[in-house]
Amino acid sequence: MNDYLNKLLKLIDHNRGAVAGVLIAIVAMVWLTACTPTTTSLISQIDKVDAAVLEMEADDIEADFAAREADIEAQIATFNADAERFGAAYQRRADDLQRQVEMRRTVIDTVGGLATQAVNGAINPASLIATAIGLLGVLGGMGVTVDNVRKDRVIRKLKSPEGATE
Repeated sequence: MNDYLNKLLKLIDHNRGAVAGVLIAIVAMVWLTACTPTTTSLISQIDKVDAAVLEMEADDIEADFAAREADIEAQIATFNADAERFGAAYQRRADDLQRQVEMRRTVIDTVGGLATQAVNGAINPASLIATAIGLLGVLGGMGVTVDNVRKDRVIRKLKSPEGATE
């Protein structure tokens, strides 16, 4: 038996390169077939995962992103609706202020016309009646406008889902 071992060792010694190549090939084949490639997990920086687990983690993370995106889009829609309601409420109030300013200007012009007539000594019963009718019309119009704004506000409040005032 010793003779066979010596012959084998001589053969290996004589063909070192070939034997080394065969051994390296065997180790490489074992490594390639036995070891699964792994990488760092997307969820934990400590864990190593293979391709299948990495794909599952990616799917889970993408689903989370989709849910977050839907939530953000819902928040944006709510924000836009709130901004639109604010803009409409602001415009109604600005229009209301403008109407009040115009009504005030009309009253001042009417009273100012009466004062001018008084200074010039041109006041007579006919001009007083005309001025009184004008003031009555203007002030009555203001009252009707104020009443309509109040009624509109009550109707909007009753129609709104929250029942909140603007």
